Amino acid sequence: MATKRTSRSVVRPRPAVPAGLRTRTLHAGTILYHGTGTSARFRIPSGPAWFTFSSATAAWWATEWDKGPKPRVLAFRVTSPVTLVDTGAREDRERLAERLGSDDSKFEMAWAVAASGLDGWYGEDEVMLIHPGSWLHPVEVIPLAGNKPAARSARKNPDDGYRGEHTAPSKESGSPLHDVTANGGYPEDFYSEQGARNYSLGDDRAPGIIRMVQRYRHHPGKPVGVYRAVPKPPPGIAELKAQQAHILRRGKLPPGVVTKLSPSAYYNLLHQQIGLMELRGEPKVERPKINPGDWVTLSRAYAVEHGRDNLGNRYRILSKTVRARDLYTDCDSILEWGWDP
Repeated sequence: MATKRTSRSVVRPRPAVPAGLRTRTLHAGTILYHGTGTSARFRIPSGPAWFTFSSATAAWWATEWDKGPKPRVLAFRVTSPVTLVDTGAREDRERLAERLGSDDSKFEMAWAVAASGLDGWYGEDEVMLIHPGSWLHPVEVIPLAGNKPAARSARKNPDDGYRGEHTAPSKESGSPLHDVTANGGYPEDFYSEQGARNYSLGDDRAPGIIRMVQRYRHHPGKPVGVYRAVPKPPPGIAELKAQQAHILRRGKLPPGVVTKLSPSAYYNLLHQQIGLMELRGEPKVERPKINPGDWVTLSRAYAVEHGRDNLGNRYRILSKTVRARDLYTDCDSILEWGWDP
């Protein structure tokens, strides 16, 4: 007889599904939603408990069915596959009630399923689990209208983590673009005809930048274009729906999406993500910009390379026109500068 290991590592017999009943597997990674309005606090509801694949349906349960003082939707991820009795059709539910000796009302039948030792059922648009804690991991709690949202941690600017492990050079620590020999910077021969060769350090991109820097000597007010790669913000609902449309139209994953999921599985994942975002609202992401103290580069190609190699190829390039007197180098790389206006 097959067995199942519970969350406490206790092995208990798993009863066979009664003859004549179909089964259906609830796969690991599936997102389920549970709507509730109770003021009681819990991470995972005790069974029998009902779940749905639709966040909107769970929200209806919480606000229209339960009507408690703290309506909210709880999202869960299935941690391991579980085989459930298929009750997707009316005849399936009637057959299950007959085998268990119960009427076919959901509440009566749920307790009969619990008494039989089965794990639950898999309906057309719902799942009933007898031991939710054995299969589910909490993902998120989404407060609904009428419930004071839980305090969220302050959102960080998505650009904050891009500055690297050390601070960009500044007035106090670097040499300005209009005179890179100042403050103990490069030697005087940087500005010689051999400067581009002597200080490129084997980088094919450096000679052109060095010749550009040479032209800015003694021109502190001269404008110069700088570039910076920053992470793209997370995709919004419109972008996720566009990806779904691509899958429906082409039957393939959208360009740029890297995943081990099949197109259909990725489509279902997008559906779950959209449901969550529609409930909690799309996060407000500040428009990224180049800020004082940021690392920048004089080479757009170098910024593109940084975004591709260090930001998972999900990036955008920012540009800004600044003054030569506000750019500083620490002489480690002629390609990297600090902006300190």
